[in-house]
Amino acid sequence: MDKVAIDFDFRDWKITQKPRTRDRMKLQVKLSKIESQSFKNFMDTVKPVEVSEDDFMKAIFRVGMEEMESQLVKAAQEYVDEHKEELQNNNNAELLKGVDLSVLEKTSETVEVIE
Repeated sequence: MDKVAIDFDFRDWKITQKPRTRDRMKLQVKLSKIESQSFKNFMDTVKPVEVSEDDFMKAIFRVGMEEMESQLVKAAQEYVDEHKEELQNNNNAELLKGVDLSVLEKTSETVEVIE
């Protein structure tokens, strides 16, 4: 069987989010036939036998969210580094309301919001 690499084109994905009771959410992702088969092949290759498909998909989603958060924190750190003097200026106090910039200066992986 020949293997063909495909690129996932996320722009055409249809993702539906439905609010549920008890603070739950249902996500539905519709994939093309090729994307579905590629995902199935990926899952068959890397999913541990003792992990259910549902748990594996949740883990993929969680890892993706953590990676996105990491990229956002890195971008925020870079922005703070580039605009440090401007951000510390009292004229920008409203812009920074509720954000503790010292957290970013410590190269933390999370941003603390003060209410």
